[in-house]
Amino acid sequence: MGIELNASYHLSVTSGHVTAVFTPAGAELPLATYLIEVSSDDGRLAYSGRLTCLVEPPAASS
Repeated sequence: MGIELNASYHLSVTSGHVTAVFTPAGAELPLATYLIEVSSDDGRLAYSGRLTCLVEPPAASS
């Protein structure tokens, strides 16, 4: 479950494709943090962000 998202938009991409990369930045259970970067076709950074998630163990099946 996402508990925090910080985002910065650096430029508008109006054509072509974008590439998103999620990089683990740390995990101290039950929290996990990921860095997010979205780049345009020519490699320019369009978006950067940080997502912190609450990691819960799977529910026990009966």
